Amino acid sequence: MIFLDTNIFMYAAGDQHSNKDNSVKILELVAMNEIQTAINVEVIQEVLHRYTHIGEKSEGIKLAEYISCLMDTIYSVEMIDMKEAIKILHKFDVTSRDAIHAASCKNRGIKKICTYDRHFHKIKFLSVIKPAEILKK
Repeated sequence: MIFLDTNIFMYAAGDQHSNKDNSVKILELVAMNEIQTAINVEVIQEVLHRYTHIGEKSEGIKLAEYISCLMDTIYSVEMIDMKEAIKILHKFDVTSRDAIHAASCKNRGIKKICTYDRHFHKIKFLSVIKPAEILKK
């Protein structure tokens, strides 16, 4: 199981960028059930927050609905996750959002995260995989 970070969806849906093509390909693999992936509800919240913030709320809603349909495994964020996120924040220099994702992974036995975010390298119990690495396999 691989946790997909928010930036995979954002690059796939966004304007042309060097990370767009690989992000789209990852989501195609997800759609074809070629790789087992998961997210938490915070990924969807981050998408909605970002698109609303930049004045593109309707596009954010469309992307959130797409993600909700695409992903078979979407975890809730529970108090146990928040407690673990606080521990992670004490231990590692990462953002609160990254800590919540990492906590979701830890509490569900997920050891890999697909992301472009370098901050996850600081979290020792997670293995960071860029989309290009998955696509090589």
